[in-house]
Amino acid sequence: WTSNLKSFSELRADFISVQEHNLHRDSKGLDSIKFLANKNGFAFFFAPLPRGKRIGGAGILVRNETFARLNKTTFRSHYSGGACTLSFTMNDMTLKVASVYAPADGKERSAFFESISSMIDSSTILSGDFNCVDDTTLDT
Repeated sequence: WTSNLKSFSELRADFISVQEHNLHRDSKGLDSIKFLANKNGFAFFFAPLPRGKRIGGAGILVRNETFARLNKTTFRSHYSGGACTLSFTMNDMTLKVASVYAPADGKERSAFFESISSMIDSSTILSGDFNCVDDTTLDT
């Protein structure tokens, strides 16, 4: 996390989508990760993994200076941990940033996309790892 956060800080991006964070609500080190994010200039929002799931998760890093300018912020996470959104108003515009980490299995992925459809609308900036592979022999 430390080296990635430093690199992200150097990018000067306002929003960064994070996939496969592997974090639960009660993960050891979660407070440390939030502290490191803040130390490197970011607020960290994440969809926690459900109990029993070890791998996955989506999150959003927001530059602290940017976050301070946002109004009416609302964070929402999907029960699977694989998607989250941050809705906000900025300069009289309402926007939503979404981060997605979709299942690799095709049937699971289709059901997942269906289940998150209510989180996405025309004001959404959607980013993530969609695990859509044309040739599975090239991506194993």
